Amino acid sequence: MQHQADEAARYDNAKAAGDFDTAAVIAGEAVDMISDIPPAKEVVDRMVKEASALLAGSNRYRVA
Repeated sequence: MQHQADEAARYDNAKAAGDFDTAAVIAGEAVDMISDIPPAKEVVDRMVKEASALLAGSNRYRVA
């Protein structure tokens, strides 16, 4: 605790400089759920298909 201010400043400086060996990168628990990196066209096509289903009244994406 006696070095907290110094370490906070060191962390802030590392983060600003893009030094992620010092500054932590918090990606979250969902990061390991990514199993592929589809092309942008595929992502947009999927979004359009899912939005169309929602607008058409499909129950597939509804939360009870």
